Amino acid sequence: MSEAAVSDQATSEQPSSSPSPGAALLHRQDATPAPSGETNGAGDAAKTVDMEQDANGDWRIAARQGLDEDTAGAWDNVAKRYNTPADLAKAHVSLVKTMDKRIPIPENDNEDAWNEVYSKLGRPESPDKYELTVPKSAPWDETEVQRIKETELPLLHKYGATQRQVNGYLEQKAELDRLAVDAWEARSNDLSEADDRALRQQWIGKAWDENHNLAKANAERMWNDQELEQVSQLRTVDGRYVLDLPIIKAALAKNERNFLEDDRDPTGFNSSRIADIDSQIQKVRDEAAEKGLTPSSPGYPHEAIEALMAKKPGSKKNLFTSVG
Repeated sequence: MSEAAVSDQATSEQPSSSPSPGAALLHRQDATPAPSGETNGAGDAAKTVDMEQDANGDWRIAARQGLDEDTAGAWDNVAKRYNTPADLAKAHVSLVKTMDKRIPIPENDNEDAWNEVYSKLGRPESPDKYELTVPKSAPWDETEVQRIKETELPLLHKYGATQRQVNGYLEQKAELDRLAVDAWEARSNDLSEADDRALRQQWIGKAWDENHNLAKANAERMWNDQELEQVSQLRTVDGRYVLDLPIIKAALAKNERNFLEDDRDPTGFNSSRIADIDSQIQKVRDEAAEKGLTPSSPGYPHEAIEALMAKKPGSKKNLFTSVG
């Protein structure tokens, strides 16, 4: 068959429209080569025409020329995704941009390498750069907020937390802390109610009101308003208020009762009052000395000094006494 005939036959077999990227088209083979050592003019012509046809027909086939078998096979699978060379070019540019943005993960625990990763992910430069917004549900006082700043934020920063992650952590921590506080309050209320019932069984009827009022009066006698406010907020580990503990309330009531029943002059219990009495006694003695009087002299103010001394040794107590 002549070269022209081969060309006409190849042309007549070519599809009238551009072929779709099918497996048969992509794996199209060249004409069978002549045996080694032989020159087959017709075969060479067919091979040349076939290659030209591929180049002028489907661009995917032209692109696989010169590729090894594995690469060509991979290309065939990739080429199916694109209809035109322009589509392939756009996809490649997009891929390059994506690869440029990727953050490689360090293969070891190199701290500098990980710090670079954390910075690219959005971690602030230092722990104090975090914005600490206290969630509304958080049961934290200023002391707890300061503790979080000084201890927890540095730890979160060390392991790469972004601002968004810190916000999420604080929200979750606030929720868990609120649940813990609510449970603690419920438990302390249960214990306080149990204490109250036990004390009411001990102080039956009017005795309850009487002893309750005595305990309250003694607390007000022992502490000024500011001190009493502080003491009234003291709580045990399990949440009960100290002043509501049966043993404390009973002691306060008994102490106030003892105070009321003691008819001795209570001024001697006051240290500032004692100092004032000492000053008055010394003044009386000094005045007598200026007059030339001695304790053995007639007219020495023994009675005035004794009256003052009588106020000084008072022993009326306003302290906790044993209950029972």
